[in-house]
Formats: sequence, structure tokens, C-alpha cells
Amino acid sequence: MNQIALTPAASAAAATTAVRVEVRNLVVTGPDIQTLLSAVSFDMAMVPDMEIDSDEMAGELMEMLGRLATVSAAIENERKERTAPLLDAQKWLMAGYSPARTQLDNLIVSGKAKLTAYNRAIAEKKRLADEAEARARREAAAAAAAAEAAAIAAAQASAREAEALRKAGSEQAAAAMETQAMVEVDTARQAAAVAVQAVYTAPVQSSYTAPLKGTSGTWSAEVTDKPALVKHIGAMVAAGDLSLLALLDVSEKNVKAMAKLQQSNLRVPGLKPVFTESISIRKQAVAA
Repeated sequence: MNQIALTPAASAAAATTAVRVEVRNLVVTGPDIQTLLSAVSFDMAMVPDMEIDSDEMAGELMEMLGRLATVSAAIENERKERTAPLLDAQKWLMAGYSPARTQLDNLIVSGKAKLTAYNRAIAEKKRLADEAEARARREAAAAAAAAEAAAIAAAQASAREAEALRKAGSEQAAAAMETQAMVEVDTARQAAAVAVQAVYTAPVQSSYTAPLKGTSGTWSAEVTDKPALVKHIGAMVAAGDLSLLALLDVSEKNVKAMAKLQQSNLRVPGLKPVFTESISIRKQAVAA
């Protein structure tokens, strides 16, 4: 029997990276970025309203954006510096919790696998029992139909014998024979009807129980022949049916890679080359 490590010392011993059991006091303060922002307050006020109508204005805007980029990078560096202790503490805590969680989760996965195997075995037994019951009902219906055919043949023979008795003057015996034959035919016909009805309408009841409570399942599908799927959906689209078009997800990554190679020469039906401009901003020194 596995002993689950629940104490801090046992959890730490099981960790892949040794966890130092110590008290960490973290002093967390709010972001102090106002000093940085004040150094570029003029640029922040000017950029939104600037109208670029000359090379000089464009150059000036580039310098302003460079100073803003410098401050933005400084803010990001401060954010990383302040959050680093928090991230380190999180990693430290995760390293302490992970071994016990992993052990428990592995036990749960193993147990679920056993329950799944048991459920499948129950379902298979029930399926076999249902098939056996259905087969028995089909055989009973076939036997009842054969009995009905035999009763009809016997009734026809009795009718011939009754006709012979009637010609010989035994009217009462002939009538009794005909009545008996009709009763046997009706009985066989009713039995056949009940057997056939049981095949098509009566639910099959097996002696096996349903799978365990608390279990559930979902249906999914996997692509086994992508060209066949594309061909089928293409035929549907050609016929005006777009219901399955969503199954063909376009890879944006592959489309961008193709456009990067072919650029304006991209000639694929359904695709259009798009050029997006980008401007590189060089960081500028900011006066304190």
C-alpha cells in the first residue's frame, strides 16, 4: 500500500527539486511609475494631436515615440523586478504541493482506469445477454411460424377427411373434425403473432446491471482520411451546402508563411495578399 506524503517534510523530500523550508517575508508595494511618466509628460501630451506634414515633423515624432518606448521598457523592467519575488514564492510553494498532488492524481487516474474497464466489461456482458435474448425471441418467432404452418397443413388434411366422412354420411363427425382444426389453426396463429410482436416491440431485458453511477462519457471524432473529408465537403459546398464548412479550419500560420514567401504574387483562390506596414522605433534617452 502506498503511503501518501501529506506532511511538509515528506512532501519536500519527494520533490524533484529540494524545497527549503523557511519563512519568506515579502513586502509588496504598489507600482511607482509616476516619476518615469513625468519625464515624458510633454511627449504624452503632444503625440495625440500631432499632424505630420513634413520630414521634420516626422523626425520629431519618431524621437518622441523613442522616448515613450524608453519609458515603457523601464516600466516593464520595474514590473519584472517587483514580480520576480512573487513568482519565486509561487514556484517554491508549487514545488512543495506538487509531489502530493501528483501522487494523488496518479492514484485517481489508475482507479478511474479500473472503473472504466469494469464498466466496459459490464456493458459487454449486457450486450451479449441482449443479443442472446433477441436471438431467442427470433428463434421462438420462427418456431411459432413453423407451428402455424403445420397447423394450417393439418387443418387442410382434416378438411379433406371431414369431406370424406360427410360423403359417407357422418355429418356430425365431419363438423367436429373441422371445428377442431379451426381451433388449432387459430391457436397457432395467435401464438405466432405474439412471438413476432415480442421480436419487434418488447424491450430486451437482461440480468446485468447498468454501469456504475457517477460515470459518463462523451462522443468525439477523429480524422482518418483528410483528403476524403475535404473532397466530401468540397462537393457539398459546390452544391450550395455550407453546413460542414466549419470543419475545415484554415491554418493562419501556414497562410501567413505562404504570403511571406510569395508576397504580392500569391495566387490562391480564396486568399488575398495583405501588406501591413510596421515602423521600428529606436529608444531615445530621457532626461531625468
